[in-house]
Amino acid sequence: MDRINNFNRRDWLKLLTAGAAAACATHSAQAQAAQPVKTAARIVIAGAGAAGLAAASRLAQQLSGAQITLVDARKEHYYQPGFTLVGAGIKPADYVVSQTGSYVPSGVQWVQERVTEIDPEGNKVVTQSGQVLPYDFLIVATGLQLEYGRIEGMEPGLIGQHGIGSIYNGPDAAAATWGLMSQFATQGGRGVFTRPGTEMKCAGAPLKYTFLSEDRATRQGGRSKAEFVYFSNNAALFSVPIVSERRCACYSKSATSKPSTTGC
Repeated sequence: MDRINNFNRRDWLKLLTAGAAAACATHSAQAQAAQPVKTAARIVIAGAGAAGLAAASRLAQQLSGAQITLVDARKEHYYQPGFTLVGAGIKPADYVVSQTGSYVPSGVQWVQERVTEIDPEGNKVVTQSGQVLPYDFLIVATGLQLEYGRIEGMEPGLIGQHGIGSIYNGPDAAAATWGLMSQFATQGGRGVFTRPGTEMKCAGAPLKYTFLSEDRATRQGGRSKAEFVYFSNNAALFSVPIVSERRCACYSKSATSKPSTTGC
């Protein structure tokens, strides 16, 4: 477990790169010898998160002569899958923060501003300062807007207070959530975990965090004093039928007993 916890993002990237290289080795010689497509296309990518950076990287590799422009004002890049780890006390908040500039591919221009207007008829994007960026192709990868206000009584400022936590609102919010969870894992009480019925960044994260919290309470000696309640809009615990059938069979004991993972 310690070796897993000490495995950082760069180690994972090296592992993934090695796997990708192995996969590429199975391609035909013709595919390996394919040359980048020559084009003078102007490509604007709105958003430099994981999706925007991935698109820019792929296009930079496969195109020659294209003018590729990323538009995003945020300099920090968030490794969002790590938010649950921060919220569970497994990783510190700075583990999920790096610099966007370190991921921008060579030859790709990064405009560090917000997009304020998209003009599809004029084929142009306008930034916050009024800069006009004409395009032949536009990729919109701006991500999701968190709307805490649509939950009655909820707002981001409550995260970390009054027993309210959320792992989605950034590294600081995840760290504040861990502060509450650490107390709960020791003192006990009722923990209510929810999965909304709307589109979301990661549908598995609420359940993952529920399991991480249960594990933390067990490790800190507060499991017998804690009740875990998980609310979901789905009829099944997992959305993939074969996974749900397999995993739910392992959690079929009564709510008063600790779930068993024997045979899973």
